[in-house]
Amino acid sequence: MHPRTQQQQKAQKIPKTFNENSKMLLPNFETWKDFLLRNPDRLAYDEKADCIQNLIDIEESAVNNFRLLSENKALVCISKSQMGKNLQLTFFHSIKKPAILSTESEYFALTGFSSRASAVRLDPKDLFKLSTKKFNFPSFEQLMLIKSEEDIKQLAPTNTMDDGKLEHHALLPPLLFEELLDLEDLRPHSVLLSILNRIRSLKDERSSPAKPQISSANKPKN
Repeated sequence: MHPRTQQQQKAQKIPKTFNENSKMLLPNFETWKDFLLRNPDRLAYDEKADCIQNLIDIEESAVNNFRLLSENKALVCISKSQMGKNLQLTFFHSIKKPAILSTESEYFALTGFSSRASAVRLDPKDLFKLSTKKFNFPSFEQLMLIKSEEDIKQLAPTNTMDDGKLEHHALLPPLLFEELLDLEDLRPHSVLLSILNRIRSLKDERSSPAKPQISSANKPKN
């Protein structure tokens, strides 16, 4: 079956009520990007970024983790796309309760940040799975030296992870994911570079000396 045909069939299975409910918020926002960046919870998410990382307990059931994520509609989750090798950015995670003739809940999210977003079906077990392979990974210091895709290719990881605990998803606070909302290239290397550039810019902002504030009483007279 042609990939486009498969994608169309998946889109047809998205419940109509999910699409209708997800559009209800847009009268207050011009785009879904606006919804994410101007959301009332944004400041709290940025101030408690460590809590975001601890929101998902990988030892808990995948279904329970998805429920917690569904309670935070304005959080963006990065995971591997269901089609191809690119990454996908999802938000507004939602659960459709079982119907009378069904025994299982269904799990969805939105993707796309313009005035229209697409609904995608997700499998919690795939979203929150762990790597089972032993592999090497770079230190944070090594990552911060990366400035190009060539640097990534030349990277020589120094740390070893052998307990199979690498998560296949990442939750980002708004101060990090806002850099990704206009990104068209969602290859892993491109997303990594974008996040690293954002971290560097935040670090520079915080290390720059604050400009002294001049009160109206002390302003020089012309």
